[in-house]
Amino acid sequence: AEAVLSSPTLQYFGEVPVAKLRANAMESLDLQEKSLGPCEARVVAMLFGDAKGGPGASANRSVTAIDLGRNAMGDKATFHLVQTLKELDQMREIGLAGCSVPPDAMRILAAFIRVSTHMQALDLRANHLSADAVKQLNAANASRPSKISIQF
Repeated sequence: AEAVLSSPTLQYFGEVPVAKLRANAMESLDLQEKSLGPCEARVVAMLFGDAKGGPGASANRSVTAIDLGRNAMGDKATFHLVQTLKELDQMREIGLAGCSVPPDAMRILAAFIRVSTHMQALDLRANHLSADAVKQLNAANASRPSKISIQF
């Protein structure tokens, strides 16, 4: 992913609009069913400000809705991407339907729901969530002054 982003003139990486994300030229990012794998997910995370280093000066600040639904990004990449989005806290809508979100990422999503000042909708359909994960997410949502729409 680092090598991919080292090219300042790269327009797209697979279906990821690298140039537009770098330029903060979009508010909504629809990557649903775009065959994103772990590397593409890592590129997206880095464009939003890699979670390991936190959001940097070059991190995207314009996108407030992201749909990553139905992509096989893998547990580690999905976890990393969710962590990055939590740290950035600019998303109003996050779509993760059918992404096989791992349990560790569900815990981060629950924490994200508790502290986010912007989130309004979260799509987790077709993720085969455990009863405990649903309980954590609902409890986090109940603790908010304004509830978000969570689709299970």
